[in-house]
This record gives sequence, structure tokens and C-alpha cells, in this order.
Amino acid sequence: MIKKTENFESCLIPAEFDYDQILSFSTESREKFKKHLPRSLGQASRIDGVRSSDLSILMVYMEKNRKTHKSLSKTKLRKRGNARMRKREKQKSQ
Repeated sequence: MIKKTENFESCLIPAEFDYDQILSFSTESREKFKKHLPRSLGQASRIDGVRSSDLSILMVYMEKNRKTHKSLSKTKLRKRGNARMRKREKQKSQ
């Protein structure tokens, strides 16, 4: 169980990930993902109201596209995530 949890934490979700592209998600889970913007599958699994089936879908999608996302380091993902948050804050203030 601990190894599985560690795997969830190490599977990073790109900051620019578009949850709308996965049509299989329930509407509630998609909204929760977009609101909380989890950085990893581990964080996504702890969001209240997210269905386990949607986590499985996300996990399969991430594994399928792992080669694309693997080239992004944690630092690059953090920088992109920070830039994305600044952009949202700027849009809100306008």
C-alpha cells in the first residue's frame, strides 16, 4: 500500500493539463480537478468528491502519455504552474 501511495505522489500532472479533454470524467470530478489543480495523482486522490473511477481514468491517461510528460522535470512543472496561477490572478483582477 505504501509503494502504491508513493507511486501516486511521483506521478506528476502537468500544470497545463486540460481536464476537459478527457470526456470520460464525471462532471463533478472534472470541476474538482479544475478547481484544485492537483500536482500529482496522490493529491488528486485526496480531493473530496472525486470518484475512484475518474482517478483510474486519469491514471491510465497519464500512463499512456507518460513519454510526453516524462520529459518535463518537477522544476519545469512548478514554474509552469506558478506562471499559470499568476496569469489567473491577473485575469481575475482585471
